[in-house]
Amino acid sequence: MAHVAMVAFTHYQSDPRVRREAEALAARRDTVEVICLRGRGRSRREVVDGVSSWGAYSPRYRGPNPVLYGVQYVVFLLVAMFALVRLHRRNRVDVVQIHTLPDFMVFSALPLALVGVPIILDMHDLMPELYVDKFGAASRLVRIMQWVERASIRFADRVIVVTHPHRRVLMERGNPGEKIVVVHNMPDPSRFPLQPARFRSANGRIRFVYHGTIAVRHGLDVAVLATDVARRELPGMELVIIGDGDAADHVEGLIEDLDLHEHVSLSRGFVPIEELLPRLLECDVGVVPVIDGPFTQYMLPTKLLEYSALGMPTICTALDAVKEYFDADQVALVPSGDVEALASAMVELGSDPDRCEGLAVRAAAFFDSHGWETEQMRHRELIDELIEIGRRG
Repeated sequence: MAHVAMVAFTHYQSDPRVRREAEALAARRDTVEVICLRGRGRSRREVVDGVSSWGAYSPRYRGPNPVLYGVQYVVFLLVAMFALVRLHRRNRVDVVQIHTLPDFMVFSALPLALVGVPIILDMHDLMPELYVDKFGAASRLVRIMQWVERASIRFADRVIVVTHPHRRVLMERGNPGEKIVVVHNMPDPSRFPLQPARFRSANGRIRFVYHGTIAVRHGLDVAVLATDVARRELPGMELVIIGDGDAADHVEGLIEDLDLHEHVSLSRGFVPIEELLPRLLECDVGVVPVIDGPFTQYMLPTKLLEYSALGMPTICTALDAVKEYFDADQVALVPSGDVEALASAMVELGSDPDRCEGLAVRAAAFFDSHGWETEQMRHRELIDELIEIGRRG
């Protein structure tokens, strides 16, 4: 049995990737401890499905100021560093896995790296592109962030990324490909069990759904505007939005301005995975209206995979990474930011159960070659490889 410590600037209970990887290790009787953000009203230490999560830090700024983002990242890094040292003193840590963002969070493991503990950097996203997308960062800042990215990768013993396009762009920036491993962000079948294709609308009531972060780049304003157009032909439609983020106030205001309360529901707050699944199963069609940009073009949205696993047809922006994994006969692909195109796709799927079922059936074939069983095995093998290297060292 191994002792694996993870660091993640996130709320553990509602972060599916961190939970999936941690629970996969706990399932084989590894000791897994996650240093994370402390959710409001939650205990400092919680044990969920065999994984101990330590809420080490509470504040989480979500506004437009990049300096305040940086300050809270640094504070959490220092808190996590001391927490890792305490864990290691109490019970030797075999491997540390750092989840981004930010990339430089990997340096929270510096004291353990100095005594020979192997370090994994799990890069969920591309940080330079994200900051360009979020703040319109100047070219000098982007170059600095790319330098931080290279330094973080160089410091780590291995790097995990979530798609092959993500790996390629890191290699194009001069990072060593032999150090970078792809572990796709597949839904855990114990949380999102594969289900037969379905289109469960009844009495003309069709429920479209989006769950997760509500940020400008996720295009929820486009989805609300498209709902305003589509409801004229689908008077029984509803767009269900579950989540929160720095664009939630704007989306809420747009719903109010357009008087769409009968057609759009916004449930704010991040929902634990156990509570999320029943709510998703009440819906008919997934909507992933991401805005194409320097950051999002490399995304294979997890929610697209989750909807597909649940047998739901999905409308998704035709991002480059999405088109690498899915065809137009598996997902209803629409241009980025196009309100009319998204509204037309909503009307088409809301009016054609056969089309919905066909999309869902063909999208489910994706899991024949990509499944969490395969991905978790790759992750476990990486952990075991580094433990062996650490013991030899």
